[in-house]
Amino acid sequence: MRLPRTVCLLRTLSSALMLGVLCTVAACATPPVQAMSNARQAVQAAREAGAPTHAPRIYAEAKHWLGDAEFALQHWDYARARESAKQALHSARAAILAARKSQAPPAATSAAPPAATAPSAVTFKAPVLASALSAALDRPHSAH
Repeated sequence: MRLPRTVCLLRTLSSALMLGVLCTVAACATPPVQAMSNARQAVQAAREAGAPTHAPRIYAEAKHWLGDAEFALQHWDYARARESAKQALHSARAAILAARKSQAPPAATSAAPPAATAPSAVTFKAPVLASALSAALDRPHSAH
């Protein structure tokens, strides 16, 4: 006896759905090794960038998320560990940026806009370029 087409279609769809669920569960069932490594390295980089001193609140947040990720990892809650590691990475990057910004030398308080300082590099190279151009123009051209 042959089954109706809708029954076959339903079986195929339910099999595909189960396969999708199993793949999703399998992805969450593996430890987030790379995410944890990235988070640890980012928190370490934030510490080395001076974040504990120059961005303590953001650095503490990164350490909190890393601690939460490690706790979740120890308790086999890999989905939570993965998410907390991502948060730790994000916070550590923000701490690095904040620490660098805080350590940057203060901008000059002159009346000239910041773009006014850029032409000095151009004027430094301009005499070299002008003399090279002048030498090239003064050189006699050979006829081919």
